[in-house]
Amino acid sequence: MRPKRARRASRESRWGADVQADQRAEQPTDTADVLIIGGGIAGITVALDLLDGGKTVALLDRDEEAAFGGLARESFGGMFFVDSPEQRRQGIRDSCELALRDWQSFAEFDPDDRWPKAWRKPM
Repeated sequence: MRPKRARRASRESRWGADVQADQRAEQPTDTADVLIIGGGIAGITVALDLLDGGKTVALLDRDEEAAFGGLARESFGGMFFVDSPEQRRQGIRDSCELALRDWQSFAEFDPDDRWPKAWRKPM
């Protein structure tokens, strides 16, 4: 018995168009030194550093332009400092206990939020 000869895959779609040629025509021609996937705070920060270093950058994100910035937009890019020198200089009394109580008051925990509640516990 002779082995069957492998059939050659057709390059034509059912409409008769050359699929590979169409795919080549649709590919973007823009180039960049670096491609960054994700327009969150980390992607943006890396892009800015690379641009400052003279590189060209393409930044791709799954979201639309209005939502650029990822989760940092929801947190306003804020940082959480407790009893910092600046707070002390301005006479603001703060402590880990006060910060934890404040955070718990607006965290909006769901009853099944096990990990955030475990994380919040002071060491």
